[in-house]
Amino acid sequence: MLNYLKGRKGTTFMKLTVKRLFLLFMAAAIIATIVVPSGITTDASSIYKSRQVRVTKSSRQVVDKFNGVKAYYRKGRNDGSSKFYSCAAYVKRYYKKVYGKDVSNLLYNRTPITSGDSFVRVSKPQVGDIVAMNTNHGTTKKINSNGTVTLIEQNWKWTQSSATQCVVNRTVRSSSVRFFRLKSEANTTTVSLTVED
Repeated sequence: MLNYLKGRKGTTFMKLTVKRLFLLFMAAAIIATIVVPSGITTDASSIYKSRQVRVTKSSRQVVDKFNGVKAYYRKGRNDGSSKFYSCAAYVKRYYKKVYGKDVSNLLYNRTPITSGDSFVRVSKPQVGDIVAMNTNHGTTKKINSNGTVTLIEQNWKWTQSSATQCVVNRTVRSSSVRFFRLKSEANTTTVSLTVED
C-alpha cells in the first residue's frame, strides 16, 4: 500500500498517519498490560477454578483450605459418619474457628443450631453460609457467580480406576441447594474472602 502511495501527494501525511496509529496502538497495549496484569481477572469465579484431585493418603490429606480451615480427605469409602472426615465435620470446624460457635443439626431438611444464636434460611448466599444439599451433604460457601456457588467441602469423593478422587472448588446451581446464615446480635464477626492454594 505504501509503495502505491509513493510519488503521490499526501505520501508523507499517510506515512505519518500510519506511524501515529501504530504508536497509538502500542501505547494502548502497554497501558492495558499495566492496568490488567497477566493472570488477574475481574471475575471472582476464575480464582476458584474447579479441579479434580486424587486422594493418595490414608489420613489427613489437605485438598483445600478456606479462611484458614483445612478440608481433609482420606482414601477409601464414604466418610459420612466420621467425626473428622465427614462434610458436617468440616462445617463444624469452620464455624468453630471463624465464628467461635459449636454447630449441630446439619441435615438438609433441618435448620442448623448453635447455643445462644440462631441460623436463618436465606435465598441470597454470602461467603461462609452453610450450604445444605438434598443428599444430606453440607458444605460452606466460598463465592457466588451467575446463579452458582463455589463450595469448600469434605467427603465429596468417589473411586475411579481404583483410586479415590475428589473435586476442589465444586460449583453447584444456587437453586438446587439451601443456604443458612448465622444470625447473632452479639456476633459481629465479618468473614473475609481469602485466596489460598
